[in-house]
This record gives sequence, structure tokens and C-alpha cells, in this order.
Amino acid sequence: MSNSISISREYWPEVTDEPHFIISIDYEGCCIKFDDIYFKGLDDVITRLEALKDERKGGVTLNGGFRFNASIEPTHSGAIQFKFFTESSADFPGRLCLEGYSVIPGEDVTRFTGSLIRLFRDGKALNLSLCKY
Repeated sequence: MSNSISISREYWPEVTDEPHFIISIDYEGCCIKFDDIYFKGLDDVITRLEALKDERKGGVTLNGGFRFNASIEPTHSGAIQFKFFTESSADFPGRLCLEGYSVIPGEDVTRFTGSLIRLFRDGKALNLSLCKY
């Protein structure tokens, strides 16, 4: 079973100047997709990601409302932990709540945080294979 998350950025210029994000998660046999997640405070998120990349201190929260939230936090070993929580709408046949995490090893932290920065700044899609170490 392959656990993964993909995030891409798009714009609806006829609606807003703010970018929206398409998020697709395949985690432990559950799949969920959103095509309209807006993150609050992207400039602050980018600043915090750059600090995390350079100093391995602090944490970053991606606030996408009640449907998708994530946090990126350093661990004592030099790795970082990417945690997410998502909740589908209450459409029939029910609601799916999904909470998961991935540990990014220390040698991959710069690449991962750089990928997130490029996603938010330049719109380069992020495809992450979720691993548990």
C-alpha cells in the first residue's frame, strides 16, 4: 500500500486573486480529494518554512479551514514530522475524517521544505510519498 499526498496550486481569476490548492490524499486505503483549499497567511508560511529549512527550529501550520490542516515540526533527531488532518463533507454515505503523518529524514528536510516553498511561491506541484520511520 502506497501512502501519498499531492498538492498543486491554481487560480480562479474570475473569483479571487488568492490561489487555491488541489489536495489529493491516498492514506492507508482511504482516498480523499479537495479542489478548493485556501491557506491563510501564505507569506508567513513561506517565511516560517525558510526558517525551518535553515535553522531546523520552529514549526509551520497550514490552515486550510476545517477540511484540511497540516503541521510541519522538527524532531529531536533532526528530521521533521509532517502531520495532517482532513475531513470530507457530510455528503451521503457519510463523513471521512483522516489523520496521518510522515517523518522526513534529516537528509531530506532541505529538499522537502524547499518543495513546499516552491509550491506556495512558484506553483510547482508537491508529490510526497508518506513514510513512517
